[in-house]
Amino acid sequence: MNKAPRYMREYASAIKKSAERRKKDLGHINDDVWNDTIIKADRIIKRYEGGMVTEREAMQLLAELCY
Repeated sequence: MNKAPRYMREYASAIKKSAERRKKDLGHINDDVWNDTIIKADRIIKRYEGGMVTEREAMQLLAELCY
């Protein structure tokens, strides 16, 4: 198992915080989209740590999330 680099974990954390802020800003309308973003960010990190994706692929997947 790989350990996710610090910058990858921090980037995922920033995405999750941004999604939480968007939920508040929009008055919790359509929370499913933002909850999905948070879940996907966590899954990408877990997939990297499990060896299913490379570091570059994980960063690309994180960059594609809406936040």
